[in-house]
Amino acid sequence: MILALRTGDLRLAVARMLLWAGDGVCATYGRYARPAQTDALFSAREAYRTEMFRWVLTGRAPRARPSQFIPQQAGHAAIFSALAVATGGLLAMPNGAVLMNYMGHYVGALASASRHPSGR
Repeated sequence: MILALRTGDLRLAVARMLLWAGDGVCATYGRYARPAQTDALFSAREAYRTEMFRWVLTGRAPRARPSQFIPQQAGHAAIFSALAVATGGLLAMPNGAVLMNYMGHYVGALASASRHPSGR
């Protein structure tokens, strides 16, 4: 995407950006449709899924306590920002993709557990 922007090829840059965004959609649908295959791709999947399901079902989890949640998120933001500044965004993009895919995987797991995955 960076190379396309540098050469002024805006269409190619947008196409590459959409391809990257489609990765998150694939993580969500993959977890919903083929959980056994996609579970192997995410190392901390069970701990994250358990924490998030508990939060959705009970409202209790580190996410509900700012004293725990904010430092964790600030740490993630600091790492992401440091990677972005140090590499001109080159390492921040893959890092962002990993984080987005973890969330997509969780959303797919939530949809799998739901009686009405489309929300209707």
